Amino acid sequence: MSNFPSVKPSSRAWTPGTRSQSLYQSLDGIEIRFIHGSRVTGQRLTLVFENVTDTVGKSITDHYADNGTTFGIFDLPAEVYAGMTSYAHINSATNAWRYFSPPQVSFLTPGFQTVSVELLGVAA
Repeated sequence: MSNFPSVKPSSRAWTPGTRSQSLYQSLDGIEIRFIHGSRVTGQRLTLVFENVTDTVGKSITDHYADNGTTFGIFDLPAEVYAGMTSYAHINSATNAWRYFSPPQVSFLTPGFQTVSVELLGVAA
């Protein structure tokens, strides 16, 4: 398992996941839900790195490619959470991350770019 580059993002957006469950609805409308495990999966974490150097942006896109694009899982370094007082609810010890989609890169003035990545929380 690889580590994401140690870069502080400009912004973060987090969407909590859900527990795996199934729903049974009887003919008279009564619902019964079954929970299939104790782990929350499907969390989404969007990281935006604004006005970073081309070298930093390349380290993120290289990590995406070296990690098998959306296949491999990885850990996030503490720098990703820099400035947050508590992030245990986002990065539990049993959680890992994978890319949900390819990084989006906007090229700015020569030598600088903005990179955004969307990550999916998975059970490690």
